[in-house]
Amino acid sequence: MFAAIVGPGVALGVALGVTFAAGTAHGEEPGLVSEPPRGTYVRVHGSTLADPVGPQAADIPPHILFLQRCSGGLDLTPGPNDSIGNTSSIPTGPITLPEYPFGNESWQEVVAQTRDVFAPFNIDVTDVDPGNVPHDEAVVCGDGSGVAPGAGGVAPFDCGIIMNPITFTFPEVLGNNPRLIAEVIGQEAAHAWGLDHELLCEDPMTYLSGCGQKSFQDIDAECGEFEARPCDCGIPLQNSYQHILGAFGPRIPDVDGPIVTITAPLSGSTFEAGDNFTVIVDIIDDSIVDEAELHFNGMPGMIDNLEPWGWQINDVEAGLYTLEVTAIDEYGNAGLSIPVSILVGDAAADGTAGDDEADDVLDGGTASDGGDTDSAGADEDPKGCGCRSTATQGPWFAAMPLLLLGLRRRRTHARRPR
Repeated sequence: MFAAIVGPGVALGVALGVTFAAGTAHGEEPGLVSEPPRGTYVRVHGSTLADPVGPQAADIPPHILFLQRCSGGLDLTPGPNDSIGNTSSIPTGPITLPEYPFGNESWQEVVAQTRDVFAPFNIDVTDVDPGNVPHDEAVVCGDGSGVAPGAGGVAPFDCGIIMNPITFTFPEVLGNNPRLIAEVIGQEAAHAWGLDHELLCEDPMTYLSGCGQKSFQDIDAECGEFEARPCDCGIPLQNSYQHILGAFGPRIPDVDGPIVTITAPLSGSTFEAGDNFTVIVDIIDDSIVDEAELHFNGMPGMIDNLEPWGWQINDVEAGLYTLEVTAIDEYGNAGLSIPVSILVGDAAADGTAGDDEADDVLDGGTASDGGDTDSAGADEDPKGCGCRSTATQGPWFAAMPLLLLGLRRRRTHARRPR
């Protein structure tokens, strides 16, 4: 099952038909089978094209690739390729695409794998809609009905970088395989930047399989699906890596640590012994955040490596507590939150702190700094919060792995606004 290539003057209906001959003819040859089918492209003319930035460009904003999961359904109408206006040149009529079918965990893995595919380049892969900011939109929904039946994906193609294109990847055709979905997203996005198919199994621009995970290769490769043919834009060979590097530049290494904020509980809050509470953390960074670690009264403790960041703590004992969170990104840069101090029960009566210390905590400080620490957080959690220990260290913190309620996690790659 392979979607055919669209050449100049080929009708759309024919171009998006399924060709069985290619798979049959090469079914016994290693590396020449693409199951399920990967994507194709549709030639368009008269697109608005962008100038490449060049590989030596510095201090430029990243090119934005928005992964659209179609939550609640996505309505698209025929028209010029415009990710901001939700119009596409590929559908022949108005369509509504269903949302990504394999759930949140699978979706977050798709996002992570797509970021890996584009890791060498100055491309910001996000699943948060950029709105009216120029961006590519990779629609990752449906089975191709009304767009490209039988194909794994489809994209507009005009031998250049199309401004604000919408490309399509069909997870219901590809199956719940996040890496394959990410590689097809990569192929379709690159079609909209003027890249053709390649006879290079290790590259996302190929139809070939059986050589492991694919990444954009710094190799001059022949164009074609299952046999060599001239490249569609008149060049003898194609180098996908250099093409994308020339279009958007290299990835700019991150040298700044994440910005970490404990949003709940609020510093200075008081709670009853035996309460439950959730530590909620907001982390933003220019690159991938690998992990966050909760510190209790200066002692390292629980580690979380998935978003939403946080920990559920149950059945807390009376005491004074200072909470801090450190976060580390993929480059090893660390960020530390402003400490949050809370009081649980009658700390003075329990012998864990004097009245003056308790007052300091309620003023937003810690039991050790005389109340000079700034508070951090957001609106107070209506469910309350607390901790279980003495003011220095205690059983609730040591037992935290047993107290987690299994909060739903999803992989994060949070980014600081530019």
